[in-house]
Amino acid sequence: MGAFPFTTALNQWLEPRSQRLRVRQGKHSRQLRKPFSAAVGLLRQLEDRRIQTIISALQLSKQAILASQTCPACFGPQPTNLSDYPANIRGQLCVCLDGNFQHRHQFNASRDHDR
Repeated sequence: MGAFPFTTALNQWLEPRSQRLRVRQGKHSRQLRKPFSAAVGLLRQLEDRRIQTIISALQLSKQAILASQTCPACFGPQPTNLSDYPANIRGQLCVCLDGNFQHRHQFNASRDHDR
């Protein structure tokens, strides 16, 4: 999602509820898009550095990195509350499918495509 529509909506929501944000020594309102975009960029950099720090601290191989990002339920860390689960269901993987996808797939599969 782009920053402009979000900051426009945020500005419209904030203006009636608070003082108008103005440019220093100016009469027009302050644009929130640039500082918001900079904050989002900084947050993304912090997240990337956090992931890289974890990978380097754990000394993960390329396969281990791929496995942990692809299926954290199978290759991720054990939950801290493992004793809360009965032994017969520990480590089981639950797969949830989107019902709309399934119905659409079955509907399209039942069509006569020879025409």
